[in-house]
Amino acid sequence: MKTLLQFTIFLLLFFLSVEVLAQWNPSSGWRDSYQANGLCWCDSSNFDHGLDTKTVTINGTAYSVQDICDELQNHPLFRARQAGDPIYNDIQCGNGPFNDAPDEPGCPGRVDLGSSGCSELGPGWDMTWLEGRSRFAGNGCSVFNLPQQIQAEDFCMQAGTQTIGGNDVDGSQKIGFIENGDWLEYPIHVPASSTYTIAIRVASASNGGNIGLELSGTNMGSIAVSNTGGWESWQTITQNINLSSGTHTLRFAFTGGSGGLMDINWLNISSSDVIIQSKVLLGGAWNGMTMATALNKLLPTDDPYGLGETTNGIPYQAVDWVTVELRSNANTLLAERACFLRNDGVLLDLDGAEGVRFS
Repeated sequence: MKTLLQFTIFLLLFFLSVEVLAQWNPSSGWRDSYQANGLCWCDSSNFDHGLDTKTVTINGTAYSVQDICDELQNHPLFRARQAGDPIYNDIQCGNGPFNDAPDEPGCPGRVDLGSSGCSELGPGWDMTWLEGRSRFAGNGCSVFNLPQQIQAEDFCMQAGTQTIGGNDVDGSQKIGFIENGDWLEYPIHVPASSTYTIAIRVASASNGGNIGLELSGTNMGSIAVSNTGGWESWQTITQNINLSSGTHTLRFAFTGGSGGLMDINWLNISSSDVIIQSKVLLGGAWNGMTMATALNKLLPTDDPYGLGETTNGIPYQAVDWVTVELRSNANTLLAERACFLRNDGVLLDLDGAEGVRFS
């Protein structure tokens, strides 16, 4: 009797184990989203298991997942899924909303890693960008992808200023009648955290004033504007500003004495960084399609070349550490970086972004 009981318990545990393994043993066929350029993108063709009924609230209104996924294809960083991109079970890289199938809340994460990836979540959608889209009752303003020059009159929102005819060499319109307490806002997308140079084309016949710089509500300093010699005497003033990656609202907040402070023609935000994008294939690791990633979990978080590079985590499908040298000629080394090589040959920076940045 004891032997029969033990055998029955064994069979019960065995079948329970098989059921659990079968339930949480995902494959690439479970894919509903993927990660690229640091964000999450939808990758569902049928929105099955009730996913077509799921909603997400944007600007106080519930919108369908299908509408959101459709709009995300207009994002400046969107690209189609490529081989090697991390893929996830649910529609937002493990962050919900889940469909009605039990596997999504139970195993929302990476489906390209088997059961070990169930709890490995990725980034979410760019909600700041979605909130600004007219489709979702946002302000409908265009997001300026840095680096680029922006005409001052192409603001998203403003208070107190006026758009008037220009008299600068380019003949474009300008922002005038700027007084104390006025402000301008511009949605910008910063591709990578770095130090950028902001140049502003100004003219003033008064004592001028200050342009306070705010990034999504955070004070980033100010730029002083003095008398340039007249409302038709234009000067370009510059200042360095540290910007974090992502979509932000850049606000110019004007302060000064009474009356008109300044006119503005344009602003230009640029970076002196150099980004190296290349493909490198290692013959020993190449199998005809990709490079083997067997050593991925053994890679150290500190670079092995003594360059002082370190990372909090090894990017998915990294094959190995490599170094990239920036040279003016064969004999002159300007800078050197350690980075990762992904299994498809793409160079990855320490944060997993494609390309290696030199500041």
